[in-house]
Amino acid sequence: MSGPVFLDNAKFRQFCWDTWHVNGHDMESTAVAQVGWVNHVPVLVVRGLCDLAGGQTGSNDERLYFQIASKNAAIVAAQTLMGLK
Repeated sequence: MSGPVFLDNAKFRQFCWDTWHVNGHDMESTAVAQVGWVNHVPVLVVRGLCDLAGGQTGSNDERLYFQIASKNAAIVAAQTLMGLK
């Protein structure tokens, strides 16, 4: 799920799950997609989830998963581009 809101909020995360059964949230790519749509440019966003967006207990440890998420997103992007040949 993607949207123009800051999702580090456990209640909103639970609302999204209860309403749409969505467990993964993206906050940043919405702007990229909107700019592409307005300019009639196709956009493919590849993301790696790096935190729990309010689903964790205590403070958010997103920095712990940045490297893993970045590596996974790069692998998926590379494989996707290779498949376009």
